[in-house]
Amino acid sequence: MIHERNRVALARLIDPLEAVSARWGNALTDSARNMLLMEIGRRSWAYWAYWAWDEQIWTVFVASVTGEIRHRRRAHLVAWGYLFGGHRRLHHRVGMPKLRPLADFVFGHGAVDPALEQVCTLLERWETSPKSQPELVRSSVLDALLSAGSPHLKDVTLELLQDLVADHPASSARRRGFFKMSRVLAANGFIPEPLTGGHEQRGTRPETVASVPLECLEMVRWRKFSTNEPGTIRTKFPLLLVAGHWAAERHPEATSPQAWTRDIAAEYIADAVIAVRGQWAGHNRNRTGWGEPLSASGKAGRVDTIRSFFCDLIEWEWITPRFDPRRVLALPLSVRAGRDPDPRIIDDAA
Repeated sequence: MIHERNRVALARLIDPLEAVSARWGNALTDSARNMLLMEIGRRSWAYWAYWAWDEQIWTVFVASVTGEIRHRRRAHLVAWGYLFGGHRRLHHRVGMPKLRPLADFVFGHGAVDPALEQVCTLLERWETSPKSQPELVRSSVLDALLSAGSPHLKDVTLELLQDLVADHPASSARRRGFFKMSRVLAANGFIPEPLTGGHEQRGTRPETVASVPLECLEMVRWRKFSTNEPGTIRTKFPLLLVAGHWAAERHPEATSPQAWTRDIAAEYIADAVIAVRGQWAGHNRNRTGWGEPLSASGKAGRVDTIRSFFCDLIEWEWITPRFDPRRVLALPLSVRAGRDPDPRIIDDAA
């Protein structure tokens, strides 16, 4: 409780706080206000203009609020930092797990309900996996709306979602929620396309492609016309470039797929079986595990990829067949027997 004499003296600080919190109707508001005034006094007169505090000052102050009772005032303090300072990511900086009270303080009670309902209803209609329970997605939607400064989904941009994803680790539940939220936004035309994993670096690096002989252009052309899933193409294409580098080193006269003979194909399979990681990888900055023997799955990947590649070229009539790739480029039984089972849980929705 502030004495009337002190209230008059502090009116310049108190009046703005009470003006924005009048609709909050929360018994903890006065307590949170007193905490802010005490922080102002502690920081001296130079920091009286809390509306001019930068994000760092607000972050340090809110983060210093500890204890269960004091912790309940965080939503009030973060809301004031949001409304007066415009710090829309303050809730992320201080690690707030529950964002609904903050959203109600900032936008008004119930203002975000239509957005939450729209996202959750459409995801339920799509029968999303059990991991996408409403609370997971709701938290992500609230985070995005607060960061956008609007309770409306139409104000959330693709660039903002990409920034939010970058702020969270890959294992974060809220990060997964952003991906699911983006599907709803794209379906409603609010963003041009949904988020995709690894959007910041998709596919093989251009310098790696450039290091392959020009005669191997069929491989680049295959990537453009292949009907495989995008993820499958991104997995197979680097392995095709390995075959291109191998041909350039071992058989310069046969860098073009059309020039491959049965003997060259059989030789590539034999070399793939004894290859090590990084061998014939060309210009590639990822050198994790280079020089280590390929696993059975790694060997199978190289063999299966080159076989399907030649099958596609023959089927599309891009080359004249000189051998049967299904027989000549088959995975040796010794390698096939060495592959361990790799079971995985498949989502019911999938």
